[in-house]
Amino acid sequence: YDPHTFTNINPQDETHHKLILELKRAFEGLEDKKFKSVMPLVLLNILRKTYPQFAERDPQSGFYKQQDAEELFTQLFHSLTVVFGDKFSEDFRIKFKTTIKDTNNENDVTVREDEDDFKLQCHISGTTNFLRNGLIDSLNEIIEKRSDITGNNSEYAAKKEITKLPKFLTVQFVRFFWKRSSGKKSKILRKVVFPFQLDV
Repeated sequence: YDPHTFTNINPQDETHHKLILELKRAFEGLEDKKFKSVMPLVLLNILRKTYPQFAERDPQSGFYKQQDAEELFTQLFHSLTVVFGDKFSEDFRIKFKTTIKDTNNENDVTVREDEDDFKLQCHISGTTNFLRNGLIDSLNEIIEKRSDITGNNSEYAAKKEITKLPKFLTVQFVRFFWKRSSGKKSKILRKVVFPFQLDV
């Protein structure tokens, strides 16, 4: 990121540019290794200004609330896309072919050839020990929805196939699920082993 190459910045994009500049400075500080640690306070302040959810405080303690790493990644990714455009995000885009079949009616099939996302999800259940299993589970799901043909709720098998891999592959460990008994999000603490080389 070179701020001199960006002229006539749209005022509503200004904080995104400041955020990316500070992100660059944080990476440079880590790379230089001049100090034992890097404290990116300016980056944090601009992040909280750009995305106020990260400025939320706990009413009891007064401290900033703990935030989700995936949400931070998504917001930083958004800022990077605002600043660098679609050319940046294209390096992360995964393309899919999705087939959705009604398990009770073989004639009810929908095929979508042009779906995309910027990350693969690794769904974690009580039996997930390895990243590969979690990825396969997220590409093959059973979902309940209303059938347009019968008008009743039905179970659908949704199968995603990767048609194009990106230059940089992002994998998210989905570690939260909705706990009906408490009505809150709960974290899954299960250890999931991931390989240093992933064949997709």
